[in-house]
Amino acid sequence: GTTPTPTPSERPLAQPWQIKAWGGTLELKAPDETIWIDPGPLAPLPPRPPDLIIVTHAHHDHAARLGELSDTFPETPVVMSHQTAALLALRAPLDRLLYACLKQRIVRLAFGEERALGGVRVTLLLAGHLLGAAMIELQLAGDVILITGDLALRDVGGVAGAEWPRAEYGLVVMESTVAGSESLPVADAETNRRPFL
Repeated sequence: GTTPTPTPSERPLAQPWQIKAWGGTLELKAPDETIWIDPGPLAPLPPRPPDLIIVTHAHHDHAARLGELSDTFPETPVVMSHQTAALLALRAPLDRLLYACLKQRIVRLAFGEERALGGVRVTLLLAGHLLGAAMIELQLAGDVILITGDLALRDVGGVAGAEWPRAEYGLVVMESTVAGSESLPVADAETNRRPFL
């Protein structure tokens, strides 16, 4: 069978969303909400406090500046999955700002759990890719948005692959890792071993 894809909504977005990106980091802005997703190493510090910070997974390119961002804006809630928090906690003893963030400011969500934070309803959905990796479903003022983060549609290293959600989305923001044939892993033993034999 074919893999189902998120269904685009027939209804236009109610909010005039603005999106900026720095590597794996996204800033989503609506008139009354600013959401920062995955504060990686290329992300600048925002000039004003975001209303919400969300981390899709624990890789460095998606969480490198989390401690600094959270320390600069301690009133801003930080959302992530339980598993992502546990993985980041392994790095926290080496980063005092990350340690403080994880101890004091984290909203941990289970996959499929919906939580209202300010004017935004947030749901984390399984993304595959890494233990705890999440896609993010955001609902705000009638708009429903999906942010995929990094995702894998098949099992990777014992982590179950993502299942496309069945909701209607007015906007889908997908990760854009380079995926040319030369960058894809090859599972063919002859191809993998020939250069070494």
